Amino acid sequence: MRVNAVWFGSSAFLIVVLLLTASLAAGQQTQTAAAGKTRLVLLGTGTPGPDPDRSGPATAIVVNDVAYLVDLGPGVVRRASAAFLDKGIKALEPTKLRVAFVTHLHSDHTKEALRELKGMTVTVRVAPKAERVGLLESQIRADVEQQLRAAHVPLLGHPRDIVFAGGRRVNNFPPLLSVLVDVTPQGAKALAYAIEVVVSQDASDPQDPRAKTSVTTWCITKAGTYNKRRLKQVTREIEIAVDQFISDYVAVNTLASLFLASPAMAQRSRAPRMVLVESGSSIQDAIDAVKDEGTVGEIQRPPRQLPPPTDIDPKLTEEFRQLEQQLCDAILHKDAKILDRLVGPEYTLRVADIPQSSLPRAIWMDNTLKRLKPESCEQHHYAARKLADDLAVVSLLWTQKGTIDGRDFSGDFYVVDFCKKRRGDWQIIARYSSPVGKPPERPLRQLPAPTDSDLQLTDLLRQLEQELGEAALHGFKDTKAMERLVSPEFTQRVSDAPERSLPRGLWGQPSGTYKIESIEGRHHAARKLTDDLAVVSLLLTQQATSEGRDRSGDFYVVDIWKRSGDRWRMIARYSSPMGKKFDRSLPR
Repeated sequence: MRVNAVWFGSSAFLIVVLLLTASLAAGQQTQTAAAGKTRLVLLGTGTPGPDPDRSGPATAIVVNDVAYLVDLGPGVVRRASAAFLDKGIKALEPTKLRVAFVTHLHSDHTKEALRELKGMTVTVRVAPKAERVGLLESQIRADVEQQLRAAHVPLLGHPRDIVFAGGRRVNNFPPLLSVLVDVTPQGAKALAYAIEVVVSQDASDPQDPRAKTSVTTWCITKAGTYNKRRLKQVTREIEIAVDQFISDYVAVNTLASLFLASPAMAQRSRAPRMVLVESGSSIQDAIDAVKDEGTVGEIQRPPRQLPPPTDIDPKLTEEFRQLEQQLCDAILHKDAKILDRLVGPEYTLRVADIPQSSLPRAIWMDNTLKRLKPESCEQHHYAARKLADDLAVVSLLWTQKGTIDGRDFSGDFYVVDFCKKRRGDWQIIARYSSPVGKPPERPLRQLPAPTDSDLQLTDLLRQLEQELGEAALHGFKDTKAMERLVSPEFTQRVSDAPERSLPRGLWGQPSGTYKIESIEGRHHAARKLTDDLAVVSLLLTQQATSEGRDRSGDFYVVDIWKRSGDRWRMIARYSSPMGKKFDRSLPR
């Protein structure tokens, strides 16, 4: 028998999916019983229809004091607990549940497969024929996301290929709620439609850890006919299907926020495995396989993982990698012509250790060409994001060695560059730089008044930043304020973990993991990028802990705000702790 084992990180206990045929014959069950002390326990005999006296379908096969569940309908954990407490079946103590066989994907069997999902990424695929009759992919996605948001199901951002620094492509599958829509013409007036709502989750083959795949763990399908003038009938069916997912998700994740909030509760969950067994294999074969692999023993919970970054444009990142390298080379060789081409006339530099001022282009050019003696210059961990057709932002780590006026000017710097496209070429128009570690010595000198600060805009965004700080101070419990201030497309990047970003679904959520005792922002400086885009820099000081780990200190923050109508909302934050690095590893 060939067994393919894959890691699968969503359920509270071990799930084993069996692709079964007639291998559940009575003769094979007799063979299983003969192998050792075996008990068959019915934990639920319900059907998809709600019945207050019957739990969802679930059966336990207990072999030598190890329980193997066959299907795992709603209520299975409670019924297992009752069997342990009332009948004395020790193997069914909930903390000992490790293996379950799911024979098919009906929702009354697979709700438990949604347990402990920290949120969903929505993807919608609409057949071209369906788009032509008015079933628009973008509108369906917006409707589904709004439906999930209203039910407090966290959204993890939009799925896309993940490309890290240097353009290295890696496969990664966040939990996906996929909505598939197709239509088939049937005569001049009527159309047949088919809708499929599928939940897919990340999986990998332990025999080849580099291999990644996505496994379907829940699905519902709908089909029918409709008239072209009654598209609402189809969209209503999608809404009903998503409602079914929400119902199943909430049924097993009522306290989902507590799993995020409480390290103690998170520690109780286990990282399960999924084993795919080929058709024709028996229950006994599957049990033997998981025994051989040690599946039924205590399972170590791997570190939590963040969803893939959604704020990287791969093509743009490669463009800016080349641009930043050209800038490095021009600085090393003091090539004024190339510097003039790469740096826009409105360029200003702001640095974290002098947050109240900015350096205009003329002084920066003079320092670079006359006072700086560079020895080396390197960059890494690029991440570029398009803000408009001719406007983009790129973050990176900049490492340099050299002196300025004889003083050491070496170190690592977290850089956030804003670039504008002119006549097909990108120019850097603003740089925000924060030293990673101890800042270099900067001599006191009189600088001209900043030219990059819009006073009226600064006052407006300072007020919004203060409102955001108040929401943070109260544990982000004011969800309406957070929705008003922070866009769904928001992401945060930090200098001491530059390779990743945190999406809106995991940032600023009401939980007990991030506790802020005090927070204060100062030295705000806002600059208008376009009529509807602005950047504000500030120094943020806070006393805080995250899952018991210290998060106190000064942070140089660069926030991007976007206006829609008369409302400004933050779409990105770049944060760099001053003079320290934090442990950014994800707790187990």
